[in-house]
Amino acid sequence: MIKMDGGKMNVNLNDYVNKRIGELTAFKAETLDSIKSVLEKISELSTEDEKELLVKKMEYYTAAGALAELEKLKKVLSK
Repeated sequence: MIKMDGGKMNVNLNDYVNKRIGELTAFKAETLDSIKSVLEKISELSTEDEKELLVKKMEYYTAAGALAELEKLKKVLSK
């Protein structure tokens, strides 16, 4: 939760940003592992497997983009 009482807001926001960076980093790694697992079976991919792969790729890129934005926010907050 972000509190709006002076200096504490930055501390709480920094804590939140750091927490989300950790969560997104873990999610990104898990998703990449899942993509690699599917790619190992690429010659046997069914239509459902291809759909799953596309979903995982979208999740990976979404997490990567969100992580990049949080890293930018963290830099701004630490100035």
